[in-house]
Amino acid sequence: LDGISGKYGKFSKQAKNHSTFLFAEIEKIIRKFPSDTLFIFMGDHGHMNLRKSVLLEEKYIKEITTLSQSEIALDGRVMMVYSKKPSIARNMFKKYYGEYMQEISRNKFINLLGGNCSPTVADRIGNIIYLAKPGYTLRFKPKEKIATHGVMLK
Repeated sequence: LDGISGKYGKFSKQAKNHSTFLFAEIEKIIRKFPSDTLFIFMGDHGHMNLRKSVLLEEKYIKEITTLSQSEIALDGRVMMVYSKKPSIARNMFKKYYGEYMQEISRNKFINLLGGNCSPTVADRIGNIIYLAKPGYTLRFKPKEKIATHGVMLK
């Protein structure tokens, strides 16, 4: 859908037709499972214009990840931090980006995923989870870097 709406426009006939096709395919898949099966469908973003970007500057991210012994995963509005020193990571993110991001607990994040996460999914959730505040999106700076959905590639 990203490619279709990017090429033809967010609410174009082509994007609507593609959405209809995708939902029909999802319905076919759902019918193959028992009726009590829980499905969670998530999109990485909607069609809302997010005019305000929070630029995560590489120098600050390097400082945070080095001092707090962290790794981060970023996708649009969600950032997960995997930190050996979470209190340092928290303090530094608050210092640099506190006005743009809010922390959400693991339990609340799991509830957003539908409540009953498998252990495999739960193990992939960071020990600190940040959401961009409403109307904001997170992305790395400098933007000349090759990126996909906000995540830097090597």
